[in-house]
Amino acid sequence: MQDLLQVRINALADKLTAHYRNGSGEWAQRIQFIAEKPKGSQKYIRIVMDEGNGRGGSVHAFVALETGGLHKSAGWTSPARGRDGKVYAPKFNLLDDASFEAAMYNCDPYGSYLYADYKIKTPQAGISLYESAKEMAALLAPEMQESI
Repeated sequence: MQDLLQVRINALADKLTAHYRNGSGEWAQRIQFIAEKPKGSQKYIRIVMDEGNGRGGSVHAFVALETGGLHKSAGWTSPARGRDGKVYAPKFNLLDDASFEAAMYNCDPYGSYLYADYKIKTPQAGISLYESAKEMAALLAPEMQESI
C-alpha cells in the first residue's frame, strides 16, 4: 500500500510541475514539485515547490501516510487545522482510485483545489489515467509523446 501511495504522490508532484511549467516564462522551468518526509514526522509526507536554488520554496500540501488523505498546508510543518484544532478532513484520498483520478484532474500548482469551497470537477468519461499520463508527458516534453 505504501508503494502505491508513493507512486501516486510522485505522479501528483509531476503533474503539478507540468502545470506550473506550462505557459510560464524561462524562470519557471527550474521549479519542480517534490515529495519529502519532514524530519521527525511519522504521519505525513509533504509536497514542496522546490525553486531549484538549493532552498525549499513553499509547501503545497501534506499527504497522510496512514489514510492517503491529501491535506491543504498551513505552513512548513503541518496541514491546515480548523478552529477546534483538528486537521481538516481531506478533499481527496490518494489511495482511492476514483478520488486519485479526481485529484489529478482538479490539481493546480496554486492549491485552490484543496480549499473547502472548491467545486470538484469530474473527469470526462473515457479519459483514463493512461491518457492523463500521456497528456502530462506532452506538457513536460513534446518529444516524450512518441515514446509513450
